[in-house]
Amino acid sequence: MFCGNCGKEFEPDAMFCGNCGSRVEADSAEPKAAVPVSTPGSLPDTGSFNESHPGSAKQSKKSSGKAVPIVISVIAVVAVAGLAVAFTLNNNNGADRKTNDTSSTEAEDYKNEYISTTTEAQSQLFYVYFEYNNGEEPVKYVMEEPGYIIEPNKPVREGYTFEGWFTDLSYQRQWDFYMDEVASEMTLYAKWVEETTEPPENEMIVIAGDGLRLRDKPDTATGKKIALIPNGTRIIVEEIVDGWAYTTYKGKSGWCSSSFLFDPADYEDKVLFKAVVSNKNGMTIYSDADVNSTAIVSNVSYKSYVEVYEVDDQWTYVCYNGKYGWCLSKNIDDV
Repeated sequence: MFCGNCGKEFEPDAMFCGNCGSRVEADSAEPKAAVPVSTPGSLPDTGSFNESHPGSAKQSKKSSGKAVPIVISVIAVVAVAGLAVAFTLNNNNGADRKTNDTSSTEAEDYKNEYISTTTEAQSQLFYVYFEYNNGEEPVKYVMEEPGYIIEPNKPVREGYTFEGWFTDLSYQRQWDFYMDEVASEMTLYAKWVEETTEPPENEMIVIAGDGLRLRDKPDTATGKKIALIPNGTRIIVEEIVDGWAYTTYKGKSGWCSSSFLFDPADYEDKVLFKAVVSNKNGMTIYSDADVNSTAIVSNVSYKSYVEVYEVDDQWTYVCYNGKYGWCLSKNIDDV
């Protein structure tokens, strides 16, 4: 019997071909010739498989043995390719994260810069505190830079007279809102004087149309002006020497002419009557009873009311809106 695969004769009682390992078939009594297979464009074998390629079976076995390394190689290639894809994706994600981190860092830098700028601007602000000393809560004003500060409304305390704002609780220095500038954070304290029924014996009232000048020396020529006391202001006179009165106004002590100081009882508390301006062109109030005087206290319009304190022939001493002075008697009529 012969092998139908390789054509070799079987060993007696063999169940498999000793050459190629094929199973012994019942119809293997005669050897079979290999049928050549031709493909388009290729040359067909000219001899039998068995005769022309006696080592084909061994070669098939070797080819079968090479399949395993090939499969392993393919798996390795696929694994390497997978790792390359994963690495690429990881790099892309890393780039995205880097971009996101960069954006986040820029946003954080902007936030920090804004906070720093805002903090720096806020650090330049400072406050001026006003202590009312009348039971009310202190008030603070925000200052963006050094400079003048507006005087607040005059506070009220029952049974007391407000004497102004001072930089210390011992009330040694009074703050002048027209002259003094705020340089840094500070507190101003309200000074109060308990009201009395009788005014001090040395209290005087200033009657001067454009105010009374306070000088550092009792001399008009050499004395330097240190303050201007408004018309109608009450002051305490400590002494009078040769027509000069020594007094203190807003924390500044000096000399002023006593010719413009009068007893308050003669003026503020003794209004003779009220009058109305009868001149259709209005009238002028002067600091002196002289039409040639250049010291004009105020101009009063037609039909305005004034308080009359004294009548001296052609001149009348009046008060208009807290300003005291002389006007021509012919310009007013009794009410």
